[in-house]
Amino acid sequence: MPIYHIVLFKLKQGVTPGQVSEFVSAAKSMVGKVPGLLKLESNTPHPSTAHRGQGFNMGLVAVLEKADDIKVYAEHPAHMECVGVFFHSHSHSHSRPSSPPGHYYYRPFLVNHFVSTSSYE
Repeated sequence: MPIYHIVLFKLKQGVTPGQVSEFVSAAKSMVGKVPGLLKLESNTPHPSTAHRGQGFNMGLVAVLEKADDIKVYAEHPAHMECVGVFFHSHSHSHSRPSSPPGHYYYRPFLVNHFVSTSSYE
């Protein structure tokens, strides 16, 4: 059964659509590099539901083949490179300060994993 890795982000004020596109491209480029990473989607909320975002204005869903792939994904050099470009630290601490100049995003604030009840196609 596939695993859905879900991350919600809070973007820094002033992040441009081009910077969002840069992040989305970098994140999607991990597919084919990270073993077990089947698919990855990332973007800002749809305008019709953005008001329900509770401050989260960017999301990412990665589909992993199996639970063991969570650790592989988290530690893979392609993932670490993406994290290094867009975040100043790979810590999920809620007390971490906002990103320094040059980094587009606050920390990933909400991370969760869900097991699918059906096979991934």
